[in-house]
Amino acid sequence: MAARVEAGAVVTIAYELRDVDGALLDDEGASVAYLHGGYGGLFPKAEAALEGAVVGHEVTLSLEPEDAFGDYDPELLRVEPREA
Repeated sequence: MAARVEAGAVVTIAYELRDVDGALLDDEGASVAYLHGGYGGLFPKAEAALEGAVVGHEVTLSLEPEDAFGDYDPELLRVEPREA
């Protein structure tokens, strides 16, 4: 029986990040590993969608700003030199 995604499991996901028009925003074949269970390694809505999943599970998920980093706030923008 395949292991399921549950609290305390180290999970590696391959993902595609696209904008609302479907344009790819991240490198093809991107992946991330995180500790499942609300430890802050992944957005809560994404963790919830993966809860109980098994290897090979695929999910399509749309995140609104409030589900991710919040609305754009120009007051929070800071530009750093590339050397930094």
